[in-house]
Amino acid sequence: MDAPETQLLLPNVIARCREQSRSQKLSDSTGSSLNGGAVLSRAMALRRVLRRYYLDESETNVGIIMPPTVAGAVANLALALDRRVPVNLNFVLSPEALESSIQEAGIDHIITSEKVLDRLGLELETPTIILEEIPPLVGPLDMATAAFQGMVMPQSQLIRHLGLNKTQPDDLFTLLFTSGSTGVPKGVMLSHRNIASNCAAIQDHLSIRPDDVLIGVLPFFHAFGLTVTLWMPLVSHASAA
Repeated sequence: MDAPETQLLLPNVIARCREQSRSQKLSDSTGSSLNGGAVLSRAMALRRVLRRYYLDESETNVGIIMPPTVAGAVANLALALDRRVPVNLNFVLSPEALESSIQEAGIDHIITSEKVLDRLGLELETPTIILEEIPPLVGPLDMATAAFQGMVMPQSQLIRHLGLNKTQPDDLFTLLFTSGSTGVPKGVMLSHRNIASNCAAIQDHLSIRPDDVLIGVLPFFHAFGLTVTLWMPLVSHASAA
């Protein structure tokens, strides 16, 4: 049987962020930089706002159209901590192929940025959650609660509070879509075990060290970008930029 760290990802992400609460964990070319504690607290705060204003309890698959940035990483983590399925959509597809992916995944909302939509020239039919509109919705109680849950609440209690103790290794963790070179894009279902075991294998074979910084240039809708430069840094002691 696989070791626990190769079966479930999120408990290890929480542990690493707490251990690196004062160390830089994520940064990007926009100048954004977060330590591990801020990554976890911001994801928890975003989770609260998404649940309150945007996402129904039954809404499982949520689209994301973001470049490989700190904001994109936090959005992925917020959805995963809420036991939802982040679906990083391939925004370089044709409008028809992109819409096909959205429909196939059963996506009702897409998290994105006004700057991203303007730069890509995208006009989406699916309702969007604009990240620039989120900060005013995060109140003092949200910030205090997110900080307490992220950094003070015992990890076992936090995992139960989030319902992560009910997660099974073969539960769906994310969807990736093919490029559509042989027809319409096809959704690839990846489980918690799939992503966690790949992250563990990368750490073992590359001997990832705490002072390593992984440069994320591939988008999160790419298998390498999603695994090696998003989830692997979050689940290890390395950082990403």
